[in-house]
Amino acid sequence: MSYKAICMELNHLPISQLALREAIRMAGGQSALARVCGKDQGHVSHWLKSAKGVPAEHCPAIEDATGVRCEKLRPDVRWEVLRRGSIEPVNGTLVSGAQAQGVAHV
Repeated sequence: MSYKAICMELNHLPISQLALREAIRMAGGQSALARVCGKDQGHVSHWLKSAKGVPAEHCPAIEDATGVRCEKLRPDVRWEVLRRGSIEPVNGTLVSGAQAQGVAHV
């Protein structure tokens, strides 16, 4: 496939597929990315071909390993809501994201 044909193909891919390809590159290949997720290479190959892409539960591990943001891998998931509930250091103490933002727990 020519460079021009590859560029044209990439221009028609959704952002999630471009992000997955970047994560694969950053991890060192499909097999390496699969190991990050506790899966085999066939799963990553399937994610590349499927409309949904990466299952959301694997996005945080991929982000940790490659730096490719969950928001790019699965833009249909409301990551800001999930991140709000994460544990964050505040003055040396681990607290939930809601506590760090001054939100009281009921």
